[in-house]
Amino acid sequence: MSFPDKRKTRQNEEEKKNEYRQLGDIGYKVSLLGFGAMLTDEPPVLVRALDMGVNYIDTSRGYKNGNNEKMISRAIKGRRDKVFLTTKTHLKSTERILKDAETSLKELN
Repeated sequence: MSFPDKRKTRQNEEEKKNEYRQLGDIGYKVSLLGFGAMLTDEPPVLVRALDMGVNYIDTSRGYKNGNNEKMISRAIKGRRDKVFLTTKTHLKSTERILKDAETSLKELN
């Protein structure tokens, strides 16, 4: 006799509770609960949020001295196409903003 994996059952029930909303008119639905990654430097924390249905992640080049984006990259590996990422910068000049954005794209893969 086999018993259902209670962890998987609980996880499925948690995922069903998530709500999603259309993000503007781009045709993408994001989880009502997003993941603000400012203070997190442990990939398992973000992996658990993703497992629970969170698909919106907010970060910044400045979080954790730039290491935050590397952590996020590790955590979303293999499921990048299921995640909506936003990042930001404090820079003011167009040239520096574009350079910062290019660095973010590289770090986030």
